Amino acid sequence: MPKLSFRLSIGKVTLLLLIANIAVYAIQVYGGVDWKEPTVGDLLSHGGNAAPFTLMGQPWRLASSMFVHGGIVHLAMNMYMLFICGTFAERVFGSIRFATVYLVAGLFGSFASAWWNANRVESATNAVANFPALPMGLPIGPQLELVVSVGASGALLGMAGACLARHFLRTARGGEGADNGMAGALTQTVALTLVMGFAGRGIDNACHVGGLIAGMIAGAVLSMSWVDGSVARRVLASALVVFASLGMLYPLVNQPASAALQELHDQVQTELNDQAKEQAQALEKKQLAAMIEADRKNAPTPVDEKTARGLVIPLGETVSSMVLGKDGKHLYMSLGEANALWIVDLTTQQLVDKIAGPAFAGKKPACGNVCRGRGAKGVALSPDERFAYVSSMVEDGVAIIDLSTKKLVGQIHTGSYPGPLRVSADGRRAYVLNIVDNSVSALDLQTRQALGKPFELSGGSAANLPFGHPVSLWLANADSQILVYDNPKDVLDVLDASSLKLLKSIPLTEGNVFFGAISSSQKKPLWIMGSLGLEGVDLDKGTVTQGLPACGERLDSFAIDSSPDNTFVMVADQRRSTLRRVKLATMQTVGVFPLQGWPGPVLFAPDGHHVYAISNGASPEQRSLSILDITKSMDAQAYVQENGELLCTADKQ
Repeated sequence: MPKLSFRLSIGKVTLLLLIANIAVYAIQVYGGVDWKEPTVGDLLSHGGNAAPFTLMGQPWRLASSMFVHGGIVHLAMNMYMLFICGTFAERVFGSIRFATVYLVAGLFGSFASAWWNANRVESATNAVANFPALPMGLPIGPQLELVVSVGASGALLGMAGACLARHFLRTARGGEGADNGMAGALTQTVALTLVMGFAGRGIDNACHVGGLIAGMIAGAVLSMSWVDGSVARRVLASALVVFASLGMLYPLVNQPASAALQELHDQVQTELNDQAKEQAQALEKKQLAAMIEADRKNAPTPVDEKTARGLVIPLGETVSSMVLGKDGKHLYMSLGEANALWIVDLTTQQLVDKIAGPAFAGKKPACGNVCRGRGAKGVALSPDERFAYVSSMVEDGVAIIDLSTKKLVGQIHTGSYPGPLRVSADGRRAYVLNIVDNSVSALDLQTRQALGKPFELSGGSAANLPFGHPVSLWLANADSQILVYDNPKDVLDVLDASSLKLLKSIPLTEGNVFFGAISSSQKKPLWIMGSLGLEGVDLDKGTVTQGLPACGERLDSFAIDSSPDNTFVMVADQRRSTLRRVKLATMQTVGVFPLQGWPGPVLFAPDGHHVYAISNGASPEQRSLSILDITKSMDAQAYVQENGELLCTADKQ
């Protein structure tokens, strides 16, 4: 082998190229790519050159593939050649012309690979990279072989070719070359690389040949005598070579794709999409498991049942619904059988007021007020907390109570047995679901009159439905829409709040008997609790987008609410008279709180650390309000081991 006659003083561009190649490889490995044998999906996702992609709208792969490598061995061999030959070439050509040769040779080498493999008919079924051979395992088209070309080989062969072209030109002009000592070594390197490429498998020789030819041409142009004259000429010549090269490549990479190439692209893209989906699911599962484990490790020390029960305020009456005041200092509860509005001061944790509604005409039926469709049902407040609005405190109407005087000051007639009630944020309007009529009334709170006739839902009258069937109404999208559960039809109706016109009906999952919903207009998706599990509803698309089925037994929970940050839901476990605090991200029970009786309405406090829960037991002694501290829970893990989870995540279905 000829004796080397130059100093290994590495140039700036060579050093930058070494750093860039190594950095890209480090990014690959850090991102989870196998450091020895990357998959085709990994190579493609990091910029590998494949004809079905490069020649079909992704020409940037011509450049990116120059810095991607198929494993540590591939990288080491190319970087060694870059260090040895690049140092020599940069000294001979100078930094600007050397960078030009490297770029142009790399681009044309990548294009030659893509073009060759887009037009080569094969029946093989393995995908390969230009070096070394890699197991890819993707289905390919019946005619074209999928080749993923990565690495700096094309640019490196072009660099060697440029040096040889310069050597031959200088020799032809009778000059003496400082680069004569490298000519033999470079010739042997090029010849050996090409022979190995033709003889071996897994080496993309099209890239080598294309890079070599482009490098020789660029090197010859940049070695002309007039170019050597000054820095300005070298810069001008380099710029002309780059722009001319790009001008040639642009039409070449934008030609219409053949039918076979299109078919291969579609097959590979489908497979890559499937792989990406599987990887995302695996990552999600891994993150979920890590989150569950972290929750278990960081869970507060369990407390006994008495402590977990929290502060219990005896009521002795059944509560229909409740709402918090604007500052979270007062809790307002409507009581159907007592036909009253009770107020709890949460600062002193005392029941401070009992506001009775007017007596109903006639004798009270033996079954009570509620079975006759009367008695305080829904409750809502004005934004300034001056007035309370209580549905069915007056027969077929909404009572208006002045909270400063604790007196009933007005009423608005609605449909039959008004129930769930919501007030707009500006306090001008209220909307109520008439349970028996299955209709919605809009109320003007300034004039204290109903706005026209009630809007009848498409399901028709609910008069023949079983007593106590689930009902729900709330506001969404900045109070511009009304969401209401149409029980007879088992759909979620979306109404325009200003006109009461039906915008859409969202069918719920068949058989998933509706119990309740998380009703905050700021929370997406909308969570619906039913007998078969929890469903997420996309209000914009009008579809049920996700669902988590009940584990084992059907659910029977009418009580559900979510934390202010929508991280947790509090769900009643009716059969066991407990409340479960469930983390939405994992759907795991992270807290368990016992109640005195049948769970009724439940509300998170604004601070997210306390929960107000009603027990509507069979006896007056069981009817109470519990103020729960979420950090003081029974042993959730032991509870789940004994009773199971309410909801099943995908890996447990």
